[in-house]
Amino acid sequence: DRRTGTLAIGHVVLPGPEPSGASIDKPAYYAVPGVETLLRTLGAVAGSPPVYDIALIGGAVALDGLTDFDIGRRNLVAVRRALFQRGLIAHVEQVGGTVSRTVAVVVGAPTVQIRASDGVRQSLPFTVGSP
Repeated sequence: DRRTGTLAIGHVVLPGPEPSGASIDKPAYYAVPGVETLLRTLGAVAGSPPVYDIALIGGAVALDGLTDFDIGRRNLVAVRRALFQRGLIAHVEQVGGTVSRTVAVVVGAPTVQIRASDGVRQSLPFTVGSP
């Protein structure tokens, strides 16, 4: 939330949906419950209505020869759809490609620090305006 400096980060592993009746120990494991959990948690902490700046990082085909499942692209589609259904979009994206990424968010900047498996490092600002 831009006004309070509250932030959250999630790591979506599968596009979902989660298996019916399954207990999810890691709410962000699947795209839709991950987005729901992040937004609900941020809303509870930041108050209503939160002002979101959203960065979407990832979705690479990072494992040689495992393009048949296309999990990275499917995760991106699922997360974008979940955001769109809530009237939200990502303001900054670094997605796709063939390198995995490690992501950190600098609290108070706000800046997304990205380190790719090919050694490339980037710092992306993602505040899109004032509250």
